[in-house]
Amino acid sequence: MIDTQGVKLTFNKASLSAFSDGELKIIYLFAAICNRMQLHQTRAFGYWATARDESRSQHARDAAMCGIVESLITLAADDSMVQGGPEEVNEDDPRLVAVRERMRDRLRALLAWARENGRL
Repeated sequence: MIDTQGVKLTFNKASLSAFSDGELKIIYLFAAICNRMQLHQTRAFGYWATARDESRSQHARDAAMCGIVESLITLAADDSMVQGGPEEVNEDDPRLVAVRERMRDRLRALLAWARENGRL
């Protein structure tokens, strides 16, 4: 993959006239798409660092693992949308439901721990 950070693209009317409406939309949205993907990757790596930090409490590490899963699901959804994925994943897909339930249960445990220890 070519590193495009810091690269500036300029177009004039003549060069843009050869593109279809769909291609023009992609050009206009490319920077926003790249920024969004970078944001998700940064979030996932930040959560990963927290999850691997053994000086953190187990609950904080568990919450970070939930953040990793959430970031990766969002990244995959954005990536599928950009690549023209074959189908939209239903919100009621059993795999997504199971992940949401695990994340909910871990968050509840984290909140209970915080209340017990006077951190909330």
